[in-house]
Amino acid sequence: MGHLILILGGARSGKSAWAEARAAALGGDRVVYLATAEPGDDEMRARIARHRQARPASWLTLEAPRNLAESLHAFPPERDVLLLDCMTLFVSNHLLAWDGDPFASALEARVQRELDALLAFASAFAGTTLVVSNEVGLGLVP
Repeated sequence: MGHLILILGGARSGKSAWAEARAAALGGDRVVYLATAEPGDDEMRARIARHRQARPASWLTLEAPRNLAESLHAFPPERDVLLLDCMTLFVSNHLLAWDGDPFASALEARVQRELDALLAFASAFAGTTLVVSNEVGLGLVP
């Protein structure tokens, strides 16, 4: 059984950079980066581009804006670290894509199934799973 590390902090507080440094220290080139951001506007496209440029080319990036369980099935066994950045965006993506009542139990159940898949993966994975998330309300929103 591996380790699960939750990295919390305010918006734009350096969580991703810290998590990437930790992933590199733990896994070197054997890291899978599970990206949840969607390029909805120019600012987000620029942020995604900066994140891509900052990561080592040897890291495998899987795009998972709303499909953690599906992406985890594609996880190669020869990797030692999973870095999911960011859980807050993942939940937000579900909320924004949902066309029904945002407080509907079906939406909550959908997100919960994805989170359950992540926790089951982390429990069975021999390596380390790093999960980045915003601590909502901590710090100013730029």
